[in-house]
Amino acid sequence: MAGNHGIYQDSVEVKGAPAPYIAAGSGGEPIVMVHGGAGDRRDWVRNIPALADLHKIYAPDLVGYGQAPRLDGRYTLRHFSDYIFDFIEALGLSRVTLVGHSLGARACLEIARQAPDRVAKLVLVAPIGFGRLSPLGYALGASAWALTKAIRRPLPYPDLDVELNERGLDGFGQAHPPTLILWGRWDLFFPRKYGGRAVKAIPNSRLRVFNRSGHSPHKAQPSAFNEAVLRFLETPDGHV
Repeated sequence: MAGNHGIYQDSVEVKGAPAPYIAAGSGGEPIVMVHGGAGDRRDWVRNIPALADLHKIYAPDLVGYGQAPRLDGRYTLRHFSDYIFDFIEALGLSRVTLVGHSLGARACLEIARQAPDRVAKLVLVAPIGFGRLSPLGYALGASAWALTKAIRRPLPYPDLDVELNERGLDGFGQAHPPTLILWGRWDLFFPRKYGGRAVKAIPNSRLRVFNRSGHSPHKAQPSAFNEAVLRFLETPDGHV
């Protein structure tokens, strides 16, 4: 049911199974927002209303997350990038802006590499793939995993087989869309220096660091995040 800003829940069939998503807005170039490896579509609730004033927004659960189906076996990056591409196809969208966080950002980057004509712009929030998980980040993740097991709750994410180091980023060339890379200065999982690696590796990209954020600036500083993204989207050449 529609609510404020026309926000509603819906689903579309992807590979024979329902793909649930949040939608909002009615005009402008469509934006698909892809959550990270420890969340679901609700991660964007503090961003969708601001972006929906000028754009049509779609925020799905990645396959294996939230209310999307979870299959047996380990998930690779290709599972997620293919799923998002098929989601875009199922909605009948010819060209979109992709906004992704962490694992979701890396999946968006892969879509832009494989189908650059389908991606107008990219917003990558702390994308994985530019360095290993920090020791502290590993300890925090392991602690969360152990606690979830101890209280016998199901893990909120599937079994993953995803490369974190900087690999497979060739083949972008001049066709790569304008890209805004966003990083939190206090990211405990993937240090902000990885943002420097990302902006050097990704053509036509710019880096913005949020001084009061960790790994999720869209949650920690939503107003500043929304302002930066809207400015980027509304500038034809992507300057911020």
